[in-house]
Amino acid sequence: MEIELTEEQVDWILDGLRADGFADSRFDINLAEGKHNENKLLKTLQLDTIEVKTDYGATNTGNVFVEYMYKDKPSGISVTEASHYAIVIPDKSNSKNVTILIETKVLKEIIRDKEDRMGGDDNQSKGKLIKVEELVNWI
Repeated sequence: MEIELTEEQVDWILDGLRADGFADSRFDINLAEGKHNENKLLKTLQLDTIEVKTDYGATNTGNVFVEYMYKDKPSGISVTEASHYAIVIPDKSNSKNVTILIETKVLKEIIRDKEDRMGGDDNQSKGKLIKVEELVNWI
């Protein structure tokens, strides 16, 4: 027998099992959850649009700058049509990096109440600063 479920139905089932404590002790549930999340990520990488921004200063400052205006014109997150943002944070030697993949709508929510700052090349950009730690620990 074969049963077809929507992604939302699978999410609901797996969330329910985790809430009931089954995911902690049953390998089959952990495996199903892992495979489901792998498939969701692959779908995002293949089908969704991703805006990639590299913040070379984040390693030194601990902050990410999210641009929304450049030379007094809307730019960056305020005009993107991408469903996700990938924020790349390189190490000091620029040989390794960490990439944070986040839904654009979530990033907008996180930065909404942050103070406006000037930054970017020659301080021509207006944006919002968010601590990397806060970004990672948002949920």
